[in-house]
Amino acid sequence: MAEQNLKERIAKASGKMNNSASPVDTVWRALRSACVFSVDDRAFAVIFKGALQYVVGLNPSAETLVRLALAARSPDTLIADYADALGVPVEIAEDFIAVICDDWTQTGVIGPDAAAGPEQRPTAAPVPPPSGGARFDSVISIGGAAIRLVLQEAEIAAITAPMVAGNTVPGANDAAFTIRVWKHDGSWCVSGSEGDLEIVDRIEVARDRALAKVMANSWPALVDAPCLHGATLRAPNGKHVMLSGDSGRGKTTLALGLGKHSFTLLADDMSVFDSATGRLYPMKTNPSVKEGAWPALAGLYPELNGQKPINVNGRLCKYVQRPAFQGRADPHGVDALVFPKWQRGAEPQLERYDSEASLLSMLRWSYLPQNQENLQAMADFLASLPLFELTYSQFDQADRLLMDLLECRS
Repeated sequence: MAEQNLKERIAKASGKMNNSASPVDTVWRALRSACVFSVDDRAFAVIFKGALQYVVGLNPSAETLVRLALAARSPDTLIADYADALGVPVEIAEDFIAVICDDWTQTGVIGPDAAAGPEQRPTAAPVPPPSGGARFDSVISIGGAAIRLVLQEAEIAAITAPMVAGNTVPGANDAAFTIRVWKHDGSWCVSGSEGDLEIVDRIEVARDRALAKVMANSWPALVDAPCLHGATLRAPNGKHVMLSGDSGRGKTTLALGLGKHSFTLLADDMSVFDSATGRLYPMKTNPSVKEGAWPALAGLYPELNGQKPINVNGRLCKYVQRPAFQGRADPHGVDALVFPKWQRGAEPQLERYDSEASLLSMLRWSYLPQNQENLQAMADFLASLPLFELTYSQFDQADRLLMDLLECRS
């Protein structure tokens, strides 16, 4: 009776499922897709389900369940093993699993298809349309390797093509690694191969996923490497700082502003992380500048003035064309991780920022590896960096504070 009750509760939390699939099987499969890592003695799980990745904080009981599922060969004994590990009756273990199910299904993690809402779930795997009708079909090179980027829809082509402009490789290359983006039943599909399909519901996420695949595959030795979310700059003394934070925090605006002062902009928004060395590979993509930042940057980048803006989910953007690197850019370390905050008329401040939330924000927005060892290496790398919050109102204020932080001498 208790087991049947659990199955009913999980089935209800998970939504409509195939009648032939056991609810416990469904939960077990979802948990089996997870990677667990630690930051400052707290456990977190990255759960990969369909298109999306979720960073979920784990309390001790949830951590135990995830680790049991990762180690289990079969879901048959999951409830009993969980009860035994916690030292509680089976009924209590069942309740814990049901609660975890309820929590995670709210973010679409556990269920038959977490990629989109029930009305958007495809009944069969989306098949990309023929390349002949593509709006953008070009072989590009951002890190050295040739990548063929095929964008089937006008919307995705309009916002992605300007970001890789200047990286095109002359001539067709049918042997190039191919990344396709197209729309299916209201959702965006991003695929690097038939077995590697992601489905997302927002166009800027599709753009970021496509660019992350382009970047990671541009370095042949780092095909499965994660891409860290942040703008990376080099100071005159050779030290490096990464600007990060949630979308809309002003990373790109500050990075472009500093790029006209003392710093060199190496990567906007994403850099490929080498877990073996803890170093980043800079990437030459063209930054997208949101409407609110145009007045601040128009004097530094005159090309913004006459450029027609692109609508990205209701937000108008323009693009800054960056010059190509002279030769192949070398990988580099990072000396500080800074979370910028622009505030009109504010006194410039650079304060230590030890918030765990800052690292989780970085992880949520990054393109994470589906590999326990690489994920932990990336989390350890981020946790080892000194964290700061930068408050400023003028670019020269931020420039001066960061120069002092990195011990640059005029």
